[in-house]
Amino acid sequence: MINTSTLKEIFKAVYGQPIATYMKEFRVRQAMKLLRETNDTIADIASQVGYQTQGKFSSAFQSIVKMSLSPEAL
Repeated sequence: MINTSTLKEIFKAVYGQPIATYMKEFRVRQAMKLLRETNDTIADIASQVGYQTQGKFSSAFQSIVKMSLSPEAL
């Protein structure tokens, strides 16, 4: 069995970033796809990709995309 710190170290060596950063980027990319391809609300999409609140999703979106959540960002 592998311990947590070893897993984090191997993941970063392979993917070039920590697991948490990778997951945040993955979730935001998935959300961007849903925002473009569905008529779901931002709150619904935030929930679908694992955010508990629209505010937390908006913060994550801004930190990854470097834009506020708007049609231009999609």
